[in-house]
Amino acid sequence: MSRLLAAVLLLAVGVTLADAARAQAPAQGPALPTNVDDLLARSRDVMADGMVGSGIVHALYAETARALIDSFAIESGLPAARAVDELAAWLMLPEDRADPRFVRLAEAVQVWQLLDRGAAAAGAPMPYWAARGFDRARYESTMCVVWGRGPGVYRTLARRAGLPADAQARCVETYQQVDARWLRVLEPYAAPDDAMRPGRMAMTVDWQVLALGGPVRALRESAMLEMVADQITASFNLTAELTLRVEPCAEPTIAWRPDERAIVLCEGLVAAIDRLIRPAFVNP
Repeated sequence: MSRLLAAVLLLAVGVTLADAARAQAPAQGPALPTNVDDLLARSRDVMADGMVGSGIVHALYAETARALIDSFAIESGLPAARAVDELAAWLMLPEDRADPRFVRLAEAVQVWQLLDRGAAAAGAPMPYWAARGFDRARYESTMCVVWGRGPGVYRTLARRAGLPADAQARCVETYQQVDARWLRVLEPYAAPDDAMRPGRMAMTVDWQVLALGGPVRALRESAMLEMVADQITASFNLTAELTLRVEPCAEPTIAWRPDERAIVLCEGLVAAIDRLIRPAFVNP
């Protein structure tokens, strides 16, 4: 594709995004690029923003799984780490291609591998995942569940994750077991379609970061965190309010705090993931 054609296409997308952003974002947002190089650079930044957000969403699903297991006092019969991995993957699976989780899942697969390579190159532990012991073996086990949900749809993701082609039948069986397990375990807490009513317990997002800039601002404008909160609110009869709190802490972490009924996301995790992810898109 020629640079001129790419610029025209990106300009059309940029105008659409700018119109949508003006309806939600403060007036001091970045101006729409006016030349080809700036437009291409902005498009790469937007792509990086999406990937960073998907990386955060992946970690959020893991901590949401911890919160649900703890809140509902679930006894799955599995080791704690495996239960979290399975439930997080199960929650993240989209209903169909129109489901926003479809894009988030595809990006999260790529983000984890970029984080793995970036952290190795820097001689540093992978943000969040290393502290949770989520290594490549657990990553591939999670991807096996995903592949088993849709062998045709997720074949490319499975290949990128390093799963061998002959693992498909095993992964289909694994997914069926995982799906049956969590449908059974969570059935007492599932919310019927007509259960949305005033006074119902909800998962909400509390932004306590006042200086919104860079990747944190992009994450807020994307409403990805709110997407997860809305899903949990709609899917379960929560026993109490559940809060996802975004705080101005420097630690590269997100963690469920049962005593506060809160999942706390430090902006330090957003910054840490951004440092490892953005160069792959801005300076490819």
